[in-house]
Amino acid sequence: MAWIIKCTLAGMILCSLLCGCEQKAMRASPDIDAICQVKKCVEDALNNGDAKALRDTFAEDPVFVICNGPVVEGHDAIENMHVDFFRENPGFKTEFKRQHITFPTRNVAIETVSFIDRFPRQPLRYGGDTTVYVKKGGQWKNKYVRMHTSVPREAVDKPDFDREAEARAVWEVRLAVQEALSTENTDALMKLWTEEATFGQPDGSLFIGKEKIREAHEKLFERFDGFKIVFKRLSINFPTPDVAIEDVSYVFTATGLGHHGRDTQVLVKRGGRWLITAVCDFVPQAPDKSIPEQTEVN
Repeated sequence: MAWIIKCTLAGMILCSLLCGCEQKAMRASPDIDAICQVKKCVEDALNNGDAKALRDTFAEDPVFVICNGPVVEGHDAIENMHVDFFRENPGFKTEFKRQHITFPTRNVAIETVSFIDRFPRQPLRYGGDTTVYVKKGGQWKNKYVRMHTSVPREAVDKPDFDREAEARAVWEVRLAVQEALSTENTDALMKLWTEEATFGQPDGSLFIGKEKIREAHEKLFERFDGFKIVFKRLSINFPTPDVAIEDVSYVFTATGLGHHGRDTQVLVKRGGRWLITAVCDFVPQAPDKSIPEQTEVN
């Protein structure tokens, strides 16, 4: 349990520092500035061991998914988890770097980051996470955090990591998803997910576990006749060699309707195979020029 909680912190952690030198490399945007301030609050809370301040950065009904471990829901559970973590890991510090941020709608932002965790008398650990922010009453807050694996430096610095080959392999998974959705083949689709996966839909509903995700897609196919979807990759990042974060746009059509959307998908590599472990799906209601364009920081 201790290692899972360590992963957690790391994840929250990473969502913060962007406010300094990286900000200069990004497009000016009041929303990016505001999210940067949320990040700074998260960073300060994590590095100061302040679980109450960390709690205050979360929106209503928050969800925190810890690596391949438990799903933590609600302010009290998230705060208590971090109280335990700070007690068990005095002196914990973290550094993080934004990989990219997107704004699927005016009031939703998706950010992926990489991070370095420092535990006293332990090797440095590296990892990444995906955070979804929501804007309500003019204020941005964390709504959903998906923490990815934390690994020692030697795993990140593997000289044999072939980014292009792994990016192609991840895209093959995406094409398999496209085929399974467009043929309404739930069995084929489920072979592409981990058992503990999470799936967030545009209406805010969250499905946890493979069987719940299966049920959600079966209902989707029942609801729409002639379901078809085509994906286009916007970006891909590898916080560690066995974690991939892919951002795509898509066109969905069914009998009598169609729309454009965007999702962020997190995959983990197990037994030589890339599998989906989290999806955050968002559907803009209409083109909105006030939404900042996707910003990438390499």
